[in-house]
Amino acid sequence: MIGGGFIGSEIAAALTMNGEKVTMLFPEDGIGARVYPRELSQYLNDFFREKGVELLTGVNVKDLKKSKDSFLLITDKEQQVPVDGVIAGIGIMPNIELADLLD
Repeated sequence: MIGGGFIGSEIAAALTMNGEKVTMLFPEDGIGARVYPRELSQYLNDFFREKGVELLTGVNVKDLKKSKDSFLLITDKEQQVPVDGVIAGIGIMPNIELADLLD
């Protein structure tokens, strides 16, 4: 699962509840870190780990390679993560440049 926001965490939770092994990769330090206070974000990290989700925080996906039956995610820290499938719930970053000019 690429992404640690609302959509990414919901999909990861659903897959885990259905017995799938899930690895989440995201650039922030914690799940929902863009919107939640640090303490809540870290709590969610701990909770998801307790449920069996592997978290790779502080990383971006640099490349994705497909082999016959699987994929290999390569991070910007040169980690290679073999996976059976990939779901990207990366959200959006609003362009607030115009709003900043009006301030």
